[in-house]
Amino acid sequence: MDYFDLTEEELEQVTSACSWVRATPALLPYLQQFLALRLACAPRLASRIGALEARQVFRLWEGIKDRQQSPSPLPRGRPVSPVRVIRCAWRTRP
Repeated sequence: MDYFDLTEEELEQVTSACSWVRATPALLPYLQQFLALRLACAPRLASRIGALEARQVFRLWEGIKDRQQSPSPLPRGRPVSPVRVIRCAWRTRP
């Protein structure tokens, strides 16, 4: 799958940003904003994710979902609502 010229390291950052959130259909409408907030420490990557078109965001969501469903060493915590994470991030912004 084409990941829009993301390097393997960047793709790992994106996947890690979603490690505590399940890539369910409920996440899709919030994915782009969620990733931009979660990747704030990597502004270049966050802006690249923010510039993706809707079909690219959908393909990225599919890739994240596929990676989450494959056996991996990523932590498997209790799913967190992306809306809750975004609201929390906005409250803690400087």
